[in-house]
Amino acid sequence: MRIPAWMILLGASAIIAIGSSLGLVYVADHNQRGLVRGDYYEAGVRLDEQRLREARFDSLDFDLELIEQANGLVVKNHAVNKAARERMRSYRLSLELQRPDDPGADRKLNLEPNSLSSSDTTLRWSIQTPPLRKGRWNCRMIFMEQGRPIMERSFTHYAGG
Repeated sequence: MRIPAWMILLGASAIIAIGSSLGLVYVADHNQRGLVRGDYYEAGVRLDEQRLREARFDSLDFDLELIEQANGLVVKNHAVNKAARERMRSYRLSLELQRPDDPGADRKLNLEPNSLSSSDTTLRWSIQTPPLRKGRWNCRMIFMEQGRPIMERSFTHYAGG
């Protein structure tokens, strides 16, 4: 008696499926277990918190500007309304400057609220520091209240030109 072709095809498909499944089980069992970092979930929570702080900044109606001067850096805050200016006055500012091509040039500067001066529409934080090397800097401004980050803003600054 001759076995029909459809039965052979069906049997071959079942053997291939079982073989593939066993192969995947073997690969999964013998594969490197360190594919996900140990702090994977904690890093995700930190990233969510950073995005929330950026969203808080974006929800306010003001902008920041980093200005290089001969004796240091000035951060200007162009706040539209007086309430926003007064709120900003209570925060410390942490300025992280990162050089993409040279991690050794990275800086972290802390500006205290007492280095703050005000005019009608602009708040200024200033700090004396050596000038930035010419080129691209990734900047991150973190507004702190009682040692906790409240808001932040990240941007790119091109120094010396």
